[in-house]
Amino acid sequence: MRTGHSSVCAVAILLLVGFGYPALAQWTNAVMLPPPINTDPPGEYYYSTISADGQVLCITINTDSVHGGYGDDDVWISQKVTDSTWSRPVNAGTNVNNNQRNLSPSITGDRQRLYYVSWTGTTYRIFVSYRTGPNWNDWSVGQALAAPIHRGNEFTCQISFDDSTLVFTSTYRADTVQVFGDNVMYTSRMQADGSWSEPHLIAPQLNWLNGSFHPCLTDSGRTLVYGQYWNPHWDVWYSFRNDTGFGQGFRCDSTINTRFWDSDPSCPVNGSLLYFESRRPLDGGQVDGPARLYVARRVSSSASSSQRPIVLKLTLDQNYPNPFNPTTVIRFSLPQTDRVRLKVYDILGQQVAVLTDGMMEAGSHTVLFDGSTLPSGVYFARLEAGKSVQTEKLVLLK
Repeated sequence: MRTGHSSVCAVAILLLVGFGYPALAQWTNAVMLPPPINTDPPGEYYYSTISADGQVLCITINTDSVHGGYGDDDVWISQKVTDSTWSRPVNAGTNVNNNQRNLSPSITGDRQRLYYVSWTGTTYRIFVSYRTGPNWNDWSVGQALAAPIHRGNEFTCQISFDDSTLVFTSTYRADTVQVFGDNVMYTSRMQADGSWSEPHLIAPQLNWLNGSFHPCLTDSGRTLVYGQYWNPHWDVWYSFRNDTGFGQGFRCDSTINTRFWDSDPSCPVNGSLLYFESRRPLDGGQVDGPARLYVARRVSSSASSSQRPIVLKLTLDQNYPNPFNPTTVIRFSLPQTDRVRLKVYDILGQQVAVLTDGMMEAGSHTVLFDGSTLPSGVYFARLEAGKSVQTEKLVLLK
């Protein structure tokens, strides 16, 4: 298991566009998040995640590092104020944070569930707390996730964009002796009764002997971003889904990865930003500095645009997941810039949500639909652009 720190939310990652092929993409140079993030409270900032909508940052802060120690990792929460600024982080409270390590937090789209990892005295386990009030420190006492999730030392986790997929690492793997440090990546789906499915091992070829950390699914589950050891340090990697799972892993370019410690990515559902932890020295020196949170914005180069698969007609993909509870991702593609209306109707034809109504550029787009206020049932997403109309059936199953 990695003994240092790392991670931070909201990964600006390569989106799959067009017909499921990766768009060539690049990132702006990563910048450190401005105060109060990284400075107030003082400490090291790592193992953090961004919410699916990019508005809530769940942070691990090690305040003991100010005194040269480790072990007082706590979960803190910050909310976006403007496009580039955040509120002062709020400690999640004693129901979440015990007197040992509490890390790798992530929050659901409705802000009602908080997942995180805590040290129990003998092992790391994934916990969940439920919102009990309006403040960021109003949470129930954490409940440890039992089998089949608990299978070894679960050191990092993220609740995915759909609020129903848990992506995590564990030292247990069925094909080897359990090794402390051999962290491999799994996914598990929440069932209708609130239990979790048997975890599925993510792409064995991506889980190297040195381990993987803080995996994140983005772009409707089509892209996997994760931290991996690249001698002599950790870097941010990514992989694209194919017909049999996930394919080859790729190391992010030099705008993200330096020769210092860069790891533990997280991203919003649209993959527009990459949040990660970096230990690049603040003084320009040659030695790893303190763990700080950085962000980069995804931009497409002119070469990327010219080589991207061309969208020939308006398409509305089947939402994922489907059935869903309570959130799902709707993906559509436009052949040209146009006014777009994307609305959701119930089975009686009554409008229940307006997801998009305005001008949008040609290309592929994703929208998050939250059905938390709606009853279970069949709904229809209706996409209008110009004179074309597309419809897909959505099934909300609570």
